[in-house]
Amino acid sequence: MTTSSYIGRIVTKMPVNELFTARQMLSCGRPAAVYKTLSRFVKRGRIIRVAHGVFMKAGSYRPSVLKVAKAKAKSFGKSIVSHGADLANKFALARTPIHNRKRTHTFWVNGPSSSFRYGKLTIRFISATPRKMHGGESKTAQLTRAVWYIGKENFDEWAHWAIGEARSKQDFRRADIEELHQSGSWMTGWMSRYFMGHQKWPDALKAFLTMPGWSAVLPLSSLDCLRFANDA
Repeated sequence: MTTSSYIGRIVTKMPVNELFTARQMLSCGRPAAVYKTLSRFVKRGRIIRVAHGVFMKAGSYRPSVLKVAKAKAKSFGKSIVSHGADLANKFALARTPIHNRKRTHTFWVNGPSSSFRYGKLTIRFISATPRKMHGGESKTAQLTRAVWYIGKENFDEWAHWAIGEARSKQDFRRADIEELHQSGSWMTGWMSRYFMGHQKWPDALKAFLTMPGWSAVLPLSSLDCLRFANDA
């Protein structure tokens, strides 16, 4: 059976809206023959080229940026997670939104940095350490990556308040809190101390928490408040 026949059968059985990559088809024949076949299928309207090396069956809906990024990374044996800047915006940890490059979507990847085009958009993969990738897209992992991106120098009472709000809106449960504590060894030192409740809080944060109605902003936990009261 020819390379074209092999790929044709796979495409025929493939459901619409499912992404596949050229690298997945390399078992069907020599690389040159695979790429030539895919190019010919695109010209015939049998498949759609979504991005370089990424395809879908004709009649599929336009996939999301995240779906395309995951397919591209997976084809190279890599995984991606949301970038810290996007998560910092999601949890509103900064007083003003953090702006990314126009028409650019960025992810952290457990491999070398790279980028590719998706229509008029650019998808960037930024190499990250295993510590930053830890936890995938769980709620606690997203929160810690957001704090990591903000950094110790920019972490203030606003960020602390935002974490309390995030815990409420994201419906953090006991299991999430336990996961957060178990992830302490993957964090930087100051983050671990902060989330474990052992860090000496800055004066500005102490003043903030002693304001009338401070409990309404949902601090990290009642234990943290007790530690603060003892340290003040």
